[in-house]
Amino acid sequence: MAIERPRIIPQQNAVTQSAVSSVLFIQAHAFGGVDACKCITPDIFDSQVERLVVTLYEASVWEMAMELGPGIPRTCLCGALTVVLTSKTKENTGRRFYRCGGVVFGENHVFKWADEALVEKFEALSVKQSSMENDLIEIKEQLLDMKKDITEIVEVVAAFSTKLRK
Repeated sequence: MAIERPRIIPQQNAVTQSAVSSVLFIQAHAFGGVDACKCITPDIFDSQVERLVVTLYEASVWEMAMELGPGIPRTCLCGALTVVLTSKTKENTGRRFYRCGGVVFGENHVFKWADEALVEKFEALSVKQSSMENDLIEIKEQLLDMKKDITEIVEVVAAFSTKLRK
């Protein structure tokens, strides 16, 4: 029995649709054949597209996000300002994240969850506040020392003034 293969493989217009179509095709063959694809509605397909794109994007920027440093990223490594968006995936519905405002997806661009960025920012601010409190204590001690020095100088000047008047 010979299998006739088409000479032209139909392609989707968008890369994401092609990737999701491939994933759905593999899933269909793994879980019951092509008939399993009949229950896939356009909404399910769009959801699969979004989930695949976000998963691939998050995987590609995970290491870079760890290299950004603590806190809220204001600019991307490419120089573009970051934007705050809200996730619509099933796993992270409503979760806000920072992303490069100049590019939708790609390597070497910012992606960072907003809640994690805020925790990092609060931790950094806590360290900074602690340092400032220590500096303030040191300044207060120096001020007390200066007041003592000024008091001693005033006493010495008063003593000399008294001796000079005599």
